[in-house]
Amino acid sequence: MPDRRYRALITAIVLVALFARLPGLFWGWNFPGGWLSHHPDEFTHIANAQLMIDPGFELGWTPTPYPKGMAAHVAAPVIAGRVVRGGLNQLPPTRLELLLGGRLVSVLYGTATVLIVMLTAGALSGRRGVGLMAAALMAVGGLHVTQSHFFLADVPGLFWMLTGLYLLLLAWRRPDATSLLGWAAFSFGAAF
Repeated sequence: MPDRRYRALITAIVLVALFARLPGLFWGWNFPGGWLSHHPDEFTHIANAQLMIDPGFELGWTPTPYPKGMAAHVAAPVIAGRVVRGGLNQLPPTRLELLLGGRLVSVLYGTATVLIVMLTAGALSGRRGVGLMAAALMAVGGLHVTQSHFFLADVPGLFWMLTGLYLLLLAWRRPDATSLLGWAAFSFGAAF
């Protein structure tokens, strides 16, 4: 398969994956009660993000001891933006803004996962066409698309796990590239 056609197919698959996931940003906006009455994990990630942005924030409830990684994906850019705009004394973002930020992170991770699946399947089979087919199936896979609609740790966890497996495969095939083992370990750590 010529490289130009291959790149065009990759681009098309990634765009399909992105556009299948983007509507999830607004999942539930037209439901009675609005946005926040959906996946219960979103409440905990929003609460953790709120507490990272403003440690004195009164939640009114005690969040479960969830890992803070997913919340940090949303809180870190908010904190950086507040510092750049003149300080941390500004009003914190609303729950809706945090929800949209978290869902956007999931959409981007979900789309990136399609590329990792393509690379892994292509490397395992030795055929680029197999990688493209795997990516196309992942791009429209119902469960993965649905999980990418929510502010959840599942989709980033899958991305980092598959990235670690891909890097281990590369390290196994190229024993001289020992730095790949370190990056694989980083990826597994991020997944967990």
